[in-house]
Amino acid sequence: MSYLQLCEKKYIQNDLIEKLNLKNIHEIPTFNKIILKISKKGKSIIEPIMLLELISLQKPSLKKTKKSIAAFNIREKLYHSTIVTLRKNSLFEFLLQYIFFTIPNIKQYTPISENKISKEGNITISIKELNYFPFISEEYYKKFKNSYGMDLSFVMNFSNNTKTKILFSAYQMLTRS
Repeated sequence: MSYLQLCEKKYIQNDLIEKLNLKNIHEIPTFNKIILKISKKGKSIIEPIMLLELISLQKPSLKKTKKSIAAFNIREKLYHSTIVTLRKNSLFEFLLQYIFFTIPNIKQYTPISENKISKEGNITISIKELNYFPFISEEYYKKFKNSYGMDLSFVMNFSNNTKTKILFSAYQMLTRS
């Protein structure tokens, strides 16, 4: 059990019960999963695989294109991105790494705005450079030919925008509207 899970059980759950006037423990909003995705640039898919494995500490799965699109120079059944889905313990370990180590390293960090919340209560964030993550130092990042960005999707166990706002504010990740 990670430090963030202990904090959630001791402090955040009690805070959410009071703020949302919940009667049952199972009504507490939590993170269901976090999806990390890196798309390839150029011909090589090996670099995104290595980056995503360093960040998530899991082996990523490869995604193929379903059909060819001539305008984008995409052929059918070619690998185009790598994806990792984090759940349970690995979710909280990544969230701890993201909140305490990655966000403070970002020089021009803008907090997550309430406008990015979808109708289902999920949030997707794009990170332009991956050298902010603690497992990827600048020396290793310079060895890669291309600079890669990443999409983070936070999927909740409910579909309510107000609960999403309160959950992210409990983790001190949502401050602007």
